[in-house]
Amino acid sequence: MKLALLSFHNAANYGAALQAYALQKVLESKGHESPYIDYQNAMRRNAYSMLYQIVSSLKKGQLKSSIAYIIGFPFMYLRKVRFDKFYQRNLAVTPKTYKSSEEASELNGQYDKFIVGSDQVWNPHNNGRDFAFMLDFVKDDSKKISYSSSFGITEIPSDLVDKFRSNLQKFKHLAVRESIGVKLVKEVSGRDAKLVLDPVMLMTKEDWLKIVEPIDEKFVFTYTNRDNQFEKFLKQTGYQYEGKQYKLARATKFGDFLSSKVRVKFCMSPSDFVS
Repeated sequence: MKLALLSFHNAANYGAALQAYALQKVLESKGHESPYIDYQNAMRRNAYSMLYQIVSSLKKGQLKSSIAYIIGFPFMYLRKVRFDKFYQRNLAVTPKTYKSSEEASELNGQYDKFIVGSDQVWNPHNNGRDFAFMLDFVKDDSKKISYSSSFGITEIPSDLVDKFRSNLQKFKHLAVRESIGVKLVKEVSGRDAKLVLDPVMLMTKEDWLKIVEPIDEKFVFTYTNRDNQFEKFLKQTGYQYEGKQYKLARATKFGDFLSSKVRVKFCMSPSDFVS
């Protein structure tokens, strides 16, 4: 079967990268041709552009944010380069880039089914309030499938409820990855969505080992999104570890780069993350 996939397939984000990779690999293992639609609206194109974020912050008068983006520019640039290499090496994507539902409508008739998911593809704060991510460009509703899609929010914005309802009612098969998603689908459309695994959980350890490089040293890997989370964990639990701390966090301190006990991994590739 010829399938077209839609997700945040080129984000410099580990969850986005690994779920995109996993879904395509699982479908290919079942014998399906399943390229990602290279869909990039304005918001998704600029999501990881540090230059765009700097200019945008300056226009809003957010000086501290713009300085933070300037400092982070080289790190995000390197991270994006490594992510792009991962995508180029591992993902099949349509040769043409699409920027709107109108442009993507030419894909009708070219694929047997269209699958959207996983990731926060239905989060209006992340997708630019773009209903292409609900397959609104697909004319045949029987071809519309959602697998493990996420809203990433607990409430649909009031001005978008009608559009969400209309689009959710058109899916042939509807599956989400969180219980809150099941609840939102029911509240908005009256439909019963299936609760399913994120695609990364569909792959075995052996599947993932195909893209990793062994790390021949003792270490603990911390992946956090708040200040001092790991340090608080150590204090509360009394946990002790050997080797270095591989640290992936927004809250990275200058001292982390100088410490012999810490290796900052903000720029690592998705393959290194899995390793």
